[in-house]
Amino acid sequence: MEEYLRHTAGLDVLDFRGIMEAHGQEVWNYIYLLTGKSDAADDLSQETFIRAYRYISTFRGESSLRTWLLKIARNLVYDYRKKNWFRRVILMERVFGGRKGRSAEEEYFSLQLTDEIWTVVAGLPLKMREVLLLDAVHELSQKEIAEMLNISVGTVKSRIHRARAKVSKQLQKEGIPYE
Repeated sequence: MEEYLRHTAGLDVLDFRGIMEAHGQEVWNYIYLLTGKSDAADDLSQETFIRAYRYISTFRGESSLRTWLLKIARNLVYDYRKKNWFRRVILMERVFGGRKGRSAEEEYFSLQLTDEIWTVVAGLPLKMREVLLLDAVHELSQKEIAEMLNISVGTVKSRIHRARAKVSKQLQKEGIPYE
């Protein structure tokens, strides 16, 4: 860990470009999922990396670099939300690569199911939606989520469980086949 911290102290622009290439899309997606606006995701992603570059010397290595970047992004989103008072979240556009052997009808129904699931997820309260996205989409550990959100691991587990139960219940209520 100390070796990594020494490396970040001497980080140059080219090294940082590699960090941006490795984590840029993930940061953008996370911001977009929280804001629902691509222009906000563009601006806040850029600001995330500007702040990360400016404050890389403060990175203590207590979490992964990825978690640190997502935490910066989260803080920027919350500042943005306070300033702009937006209320609805529209989930990101997804790009699906068609798999060989699937009919157009199968592909259509698969996309419809995915849209319906994301619509239900978008309707969750922010606290539930956020932990569910960090767990399922960004694959952070419960410990990383807890550290990022400044809550206990037990609270993370509870929110994930309640979010999954709520999604499942809503999908059943709407008659949507989901396992």
